[in-house]
Amino acid sequence: METLEAIGKRRSIKKFLDNPVDMTKIGVILDAGAKAPNAGNLQDYRFIVIKDKAVIEGVARACLHQTWIAGAPLIIVIGSKGEKTAYYYKEQKDMFVNHNCAAAAMNMILATTDLGLSTTWVGAFSEVELRNVLGMPGDVTPQVVLPIGYADEEVPEPAHYKLENFIFLEKWGNKIKDKEWLLKDYNILGRSIQKAEGLFSHLQSVFKDIGAKFKRDSEKAKIEKKMDAQEIPEELSKAKEEVDKKD
Repeated sequence: METLEAIGKRRSIKKFLDNPVDMTKIGVILDAGAKAPNAGNLQDYRFIVIKDKAVIEGVARACLHQTWIAGAPLIIVIGSKGEKTAYYYKEQKDMFVNHNCAAAAMNMILATTDLGLSTTWVGAFSEVELRNVLGMPGDVTPQVVLPIGYADEEVPEPAHYKLENFIFLEKWGNKIKDKEWLLKDYNILGRSIQKAEGLFSHLQSVFKDIGAKFKRDSEKAKIEKKMDAQEIPEELSKAKEEVDKKD
């Protein structure tokens, strides 16, 4: 699955099949989170992998009793260990650890989608209760809870505002009236890709016709070769010899 496809297919899923997630896929998700961009490359995020049913139920209670979370076969809790971040960024520490953990969470969510799994970003929880359930030390702050599993529901694509509602040009408040103008380079690229795809399709058709003709010619040659190899009856052979003598 391509990145943009994963972005488009991602849904917030709250109902999961009772199927376990194998460790290979869990490893891929964790690796994606670990490779997220982060301030100063301090990598201050930490991941807690939870598969034990009793602990999962405890996490669900800590998440303001969101009982649907207990149905997930896997939970990854993202926490921040911000000691180094505080040393380098002082009063901006909280902002950076939030950014870093959010980037890790989004990487994990896209990796989850790419692997055919589903999740929902959960940020509503009691920090105190979640710390107690997971035994988190005082210098680690829970940031995001990701219940993960195979979806047992289909969620339609939610409504989105039009793109121009989010965009200002050059400075705040300068709205784009013509988004096609803003995206003209992308549109040119898109049209070029479409033309290339059309040419490729045409070439496929041409090569298919050439291949079919070659196959027909090859079969015809085989038939003619077989006919040439057949024995001529004795009477016809003698008659042919007489004709050849007269000539």
